[in-house]
Amino acid sequence: MAVSFAGLQLSREDALMLSAVWACMDVIAKNLAAAPTNIFEPIEGTRRRRKIEKDPRVWLLNVRPNEEMTAIAFREALFLQAIADGNSYAEIARDRGGRVAALYPLLSTRVTPRRDDGGALVYDVREESGEVRTLQARDVFHLRGPSISGLMGENLVTRASRSLAVAAAHERFSAAFYGRGAQLGGVAEFPGKLGEDQKAALRESWENNHAGLGKAHRLLVLEGGAKFTATTVDPQKASLVDDKKFSVEEIARWFGVPLHKIQHLEHATFSNIEHQGLDFVNSCLFPWAVRYCQELNAKVFNTGAKGPWWYAEIDLSHLVRGDAQTRAIAASNWLQNGVKTRNEVRAEEGLDDVGEAGDVLTVQLNMTTLPRLMAETTAEPAEEPTPGVSALPSPRLGEAA
Repeated sequence: MAVSFAGLQLSREDALMLSAVWACMDVIAKNLAAAPTNIFEPIEGTRRRRKIEKDPRVWLLNVRPNEEMTAIAFREALFLQAIADGNSYAEIARDRGGRVAALYPLLSTRVTPRRDDGGALVYDVREESGEVRTLQARDVFHLRGPSISGLMGENLVTRASRSLAVAAAHERFSAAFYGRGAQLGGVAEFPGKLGEDQKAALRESWENNHAGLGKAHRLLVLEGGAKFTATTVDPQKASLVDDKKFSVEEIARWFGVPLHKIQHLEHATFSNIEHQGLDFVNSCLFPWAVRYCQELNAKVFNTGAKGPWWYAEIDLSHLVRGDAQTRAIAASNWLQNGVKTRNEVRAEEGLDDVGEAGDVLTVQLNMTTLPRLMAETTAEPAEEPTPGVSALPSPRLGEAA
């Protein structure tokens, strides 16, 4: 990508060097990469599922996808490339039995999807040596970003290139502004006419002695009746500060990241940041998690038509949890209403279980079911004794009444 806008050529690397761009990419990638990936198997004929723990693929996705990197490094590489370029790739290495043995991330700039002669999707991978090898679609994990076509993700850096170019222009202008001692320049007036060589010598002398932060505020000595008028510009009046703030907000809008997540707290009131965090998880992180897991389901856990299929879920629950008091109230409600067991609540708090007794669902003693309550209210009432007459047992056979 090389875009000409706002008076400069913006390359992909220039865009990624903008602090707001990298902050947005980093906060999305690291939150997704640090979350565990759980694998489940539906229990056929029920609405329940079983968590898979003893399977090599669980180890690959959560501990070490290959012999060279950890799981979080692997996922960060995938998400950072997918967020910036719209697509990221990983090679799926298989053993002799066709089972997944390792996952190796590929640089998106070296992978080219195409159709072969039969119309099947294949991926050409260009090695550092220049050699190109072709991989079948089943052996490539392809994480796609938001897309119009659905086949290839849209390059977000390219889509946002105009906004990014304006932000880069602000950054370069600031560097030039402060690099010259916070002075844009000035006008030197002489009573007589100067030759070209004299003008060049005067300009060079000024640049050498007064341009730059380390040479600001030096004493200026002019000769021959010369007069200097500085053309200083206040950054506030030039809208430089406000424009830079707007650029940060514009970039965050492209990535769907709340401003407080990238340390832009000018308008933060801290009264609704928790809800903004929840919105960040639901509207930004969750769609990326679904894209990642659906590709895993298709390429790593597809068991064919036999079923039921195993499927992956990225656990984002730690990002939507409240403070200690809120969690305690919620846990109490879960336990009293039989929604969660004590061991499940303890696991969410990072505590060990208490044994089999903690796996029992409990409810309050004074609670009942609706069918039982309706049965009790519709039953015939017992016959009440006549007031003033005590109830006596019936006489036995042969006895006088």
